[in-house]
Amino acid sequence: MEGVKISSPIGVDDVDRLVKLLECVKTMGWNRAFEDDVLYGEVNCDTSHFYAEPLHSLREALQDSKVCMETLNKVRNHLGKKIRTLKRRSAPLVLEDGMQRLPDELLAHIFEIGHLSTQTCTFSLRASHVSSRFRQIAI
Repeated sequence: MEGVKISSPIGVDDVDRLVKLLECVKTMGWNRAFEDDVLYGEVNCDTSHFYAEPLHSLREALQDSKVCMETLNKVRNHLGKKIRTLKRRSAPLVLEDGMQRLPDELLAHIFEIGHLSTQTCTFSLRASHVSSRFRQIAI
């Protein structure tokens, strides 16, 4: 089993194994679910004729855990990608929502400070081009 690579595409059996691991955690608790003798799926390599007990069982548990870890890493990568996509897509909407929630009086103060901090009217002009609400407040 040592040196045996786990196949790269994660199969349904590997996902089932990971689900079984999570079920073990749910029913047995964290400590018991990760004890040496707990298997989450069937190990595909028959090594019973190579190793005597307890080495055989330990190697099966090791392989079983490695498959779960690889599946978990794949799930983690996919979730990470989804989270990054959702953050990227929601960022402009969050900013827009925040700007809409700002009271007109506060925006007027921001525009006034921006206008006073420049020597020309470029700040006020740019602010007035953002939206009709900004134009109304800037004037």
